[in-house]
Amino acid sequence: MTLLMQMLYLLTDLMETRKQQKMKIDTDNLAGTNDMTRLNQLDWFINSGFMLDLTAQEIADSLFISVRQLSRIANNRYGKTLHQVIIEKRLATAEQLMLTTDLTTESIAAAVGFGSRYSFLREFQKRYKMPPSEYRKKKMDKEIQVRL
Repeated sequence: MTLLMQMLYLLTDLMETRKQQKMKIDTDNLAGTNDMTRLNQLDWFINSGFMLDLTAQEIADSLFISVRQLSRIANNRYGKTLHQVIIEKRLATAEQLMLTTDLTTESIAAAVGFGSRYSFLREFQKRYKMPPSEYRKKKMDKEIQVRL
């Protein structure tokens, strides 16, 4: 299986998992049915475009809303900023790629949309409290022990 096919399979799987998860929607803070449509569109942008270098302005323009309204919608939907949501999506995908492929951290960082290896390492260390190479090794060692 080629690298591209592996990545597409993984991304499709992540998108399906995301669709199946129930999202908490604070209906008291929604302006109306247009926000429901925008929530679905925002989910789609995040799930299909997290690896791209999209700005909040580009996403807001695509949804025909202001950046401020996008920020409000993202905060109501996810309880965090749009940037934080995208970083978390990138890290979750990077984690899956680390555990299911033998790609280098540089390749994974580029594939999930980090602009540099350094930014990937910084965010990964912040979330998992260890560098990616150590995380991969510990997870693989743990899986080998489980199989024995």
